[in-house]
Amino acid sequence: MEGVRHIYVFYKGRKVGTLALHKDYLVAFEYDKDWLVDGFSISPFSLPLEKKVFIPKIDPFEGLYGVFSDSLPDGWGRLLVDREKCKKRGRFI
Repeated sequence: MEGVRHIYVFYKGRKVGTLALHKDYLVAFEYDKDWLVDGFSISPFSLPLEKKVFIPKIDPFEGLYGVFSDSLPDGWGRLLVDREKCKKRGRFI
């Protein structure tokens, strides 16, 4: 996803908030103003339902909140994605 600086988070067709690339490869999160009115916290301990920009620590999820990290491929899946990238560039692992 080269060049992507932010993505929107949706739940059942409603915009929950925005993830944005922050310095040092951290991924910040902010709830959408409409979600704050009648939505819910998507991660009560680390992302309480409040108006602010949340900046994660690098550990334990490599600069991403756990609720979002869980949606990424595991180690095997990342290896397959990396192999596909290399294949497209004419390099092989």
